[in-house]
Amino acid sequence: MFEKIINSKLFMTLTSNSLVQYGKKNWKPILCVLISVVLALTLVGYFRGYKIEYYENEKPVFKMFYAKWCGYSQTALKEFNKCKSDKVDFEPIDCEADENVDEIKGYEINGYPTFYLVEGEKKTVYDGPRTHADIEEWVNKQVE
Repeated sequence: MFEKIINSKLFMTLTSNSLVQYGKKNWKPILCVLISVVLALTLVGYFRGYKIEYYENEKPVFKMFYAKWCGYSQTALKEFNKCKSDKVDFEPIDCEADENVDEIKGYEINGYPTFYLVEGEKKTVYDGPRTHADIEEWVNKQVE
C-alpha cells in the first residue's frame, strides 16, 4: 500500500522539485527531518503565549508598593525596612522605577503604600497598622 503511494503520479509531482529523488530510498530521513521541524514549530507556537517563571525562593514574600513622593510611603518604608522574619522575605517596590513596571502589573494598587503577602499564586492584601512589630506579627500568623 505504502509503495503504491510513493510510486503514484501525485507523489512524484509533489516531490519532483524537492530533495527526494525518484527511485532512491533516501526519502525516509528527509521525511523524518521535515516532520520534526513541523512538530518543533508547532510546539514553539503553542508555548509562545506562556510565561515561564523561575522561583529562586519558595518562601512567601511580603511586598510594599510605595511612591517616593508620598509622605505616608516614606514613613511606612522606614518601619518596613526594620521587618525581619525567618518565614518570609520582605521586598519594597518603588512604583515609579522603570524596572518595576512589569512587577506592578499583577497587583491592584489604588494608593500608597499598598502591602501584599504573596504565597505562590495567592496574594493577600495587608491593611493593618504600619509598624514593623504589627507587620511581623500579621505576616507570621498568615504563613503558619
